[in-house]
Amino acid sequence: MLRPSSSRAQAGFTLIEVLIALAIIAMVAAVALPGLARRLDIAFGEADCSSPCPAARLLPARVATLGIDLRLDAAALDKVLPDGNLRWICPAAGSWKVESAARLSHTGSCEPGSLMLREPTRAGRWRLSFPG
Repeated sequence: MLRPSSSRAQAGFTLIEVLIALAIIAMVAAVALPGLARRLDIAFGEADCSSPCPAARLLPARVATLGIDLRLDAAALDKVLPDGNLRWICPAAGSWKVESAARLSHTGSCEPGSLMLREPTRAGRWRLSFPG
């Protein structure tokens, strides 16, 4: 009959092994997390700037549905449409600049114009053109 010897260690991890594993995990996290945070900031910034563009592209259809005429000049950028919604939502860090004022008609027609969205934290620029 075999008896377990007293010199044999029990199964498990020693404190040193656990501390070494935690140190390795901490080093990997210290290297990986700043890069991940940077990528998340870039992704959130792009999402902020990409959401107004589709909304602005749909603006001619919204104007036609509401049955109003609209001139997109600097004074009109922050006003509310009759349906109670803003024309679009500008990112907190960004700003719209009117390059040439577009006119949107209740009939769905559009006189040409363009807007520039500037996002200063990354110096990004997006141009939105309304064709004639």
